[in-house]
Amino acid sequence: MNALVEVAIVGAGPYGLSLAAHLNGAGIQTRVLGRPMDSWRSHMPQGMLLKSDPFASNLSDPQDFYTLAAFRKSSRSRTVNRSQLNSILFATTA
Repeated sequence: MNALVEVAIVGAGPYGLSLAAHLNGAGIQTRVLGRPMDSWRSHMPQGMLLKSDPFASNLSDPQDFYTLAAFRKSSRSRTVNRSQLNSILFATTA
């Protein structure tokens, strides 16, 4: 856990996690400081899933795996329950 990394990212919200995904995808070692998606877990009203328009709600990653479009495409043929949606919204990069 004390190993040196090339980049420390302060903040584990959507932008920090997206930045980490892109840097890791480019082979740059990162460490994200903060609790992943803590604002969502701790400060959103019960039942609120998105607080922004869809165009501003994507998590960005090198393979476009965590975009809303990719989520919609992968879930078209099946029902997604709240627990599954939360696991996707709160996914973290290593």
